[in-house]
Amino acid sequence: MKVHRLTLSIVTMMLFQSWCGAQTNTEANRKEQLRFAIETQAVPVQQPIKLSKTALQTLSKNESVRSCLENEELSPEELPASWFFASEIHLDGPKGIYLIVLPGDGPTDTPPGEVRSGACLLGASTGGFWVLHKTGATFEVVLSEWAQSLDVLSTRSHGLRDIRVRSSSLNGIYIRDYRFDGKHYHLIRKYSKPNP
Repeated sequence: MKVHRLTLSIVTMMLFQSWCGAQTNTEANRKEQLRFAIETQAVPVQQPIKLSKTALQTLSKNESVRSCLENEELSPEELPASWFFASEIHLDGPKGIYLIVLPGDGPTDTPPGEVRSGACLLGASTGGFWVLHKTGATFEVVLSEWAQSLDVLSTRSHGLRDIRVRSSSLNGIYIRDYRFDGKHYHLIRKYSKPNP
């Protein structure tokens, strides 16, 4: 009888450890991407999603995107989803859905020597970054910035995680920190560092 209880205890303990390990792996798999860069080959978008028509409509009202559409002689309704990468993130915990959006690779069939469609969303080693907040069936742009990279920080303001964007040149690295004010992200600090 004692051997049976001991065996049962060991089996129960092994099952519990196995379950705990599975829980840890599941949580690790659910980790959201916190660093994004224009150089998507160096920092790929890990779990890209296709932007909905509603999200594209919201982006088409952004000044940079609108200018790019005019340059390509496209109407806002013709804004291609291929112009963007997007990743879903929960900036305020499990409550709200946000999207980090950056320029995509565009069509892969661009002939050699021609500029690909949507390239005007990229500058010299910088590009557009947008943070969209999903509210019901619509989206709102809560941050629009040109930079080389975007980091979601662990600190919070008004419930949402703070955001840092970086750009660099021959003169140094330029850093801008943003905090949420309850409606949008606002620049709270900018500084530069010499190149390493």
